[in-house]
Amino acid sequence: MESANRNTEINMNCKDCKREISASAKFCKHCGQRAKESNNSEVASENSPSSVDRYFASKEDGLVEEAKKLAEKEMMKGLLWFGVGLAITIVTYFSAASSTEGGTYYIFWGAMIYGIYRLIRGFDYKSNPNKLIEKARENALVNMLKKTESNEIEGKEK
Repeated sequence: MESANRNTEINMNCKDCKREISASAKFCKHCGQRAKESNNSEVASENSPSSVDRYFASKEDGLVEEAKKLAEKEMMKGLLWFGVGLAITIVTYFSAASSTEGGTYYIFWGAMIYGIYRLIRGFDYKSNPNKLIEKARENALVNMLKKTESNEIEGKEK
């Protein structure tokens, strides 16, 4: 009797994996996707295009472009630091060299090395923008945890 019911049961294909499932099934037994639309908005919202995961996945390209722009700014700041350090070094050197009594000149190693560091970091972020995005996410998580801890401390004090 059970085999007779299986033969007369209406089947359909899953929208996601395209395998055959029962027409009365609410979920695909192969991939777990929702088989039918539901009036239950809570369950429907899990698979809707406005879910958090899909929203951020669609924003990923924008984040990568933003990260590349930030990397370019970082490289420009590195060049600026290096250029200022080099300019001060050159000016003080020629000032000391042109003096009849000789003189002292300054080599601004710190500014030049810091500039090279920022330039290299900018190149690294531009070649791998996901590294910068991940760093921003980690910083956001740390800040969120610090804020939560400070709110808990304030709550205990009151």
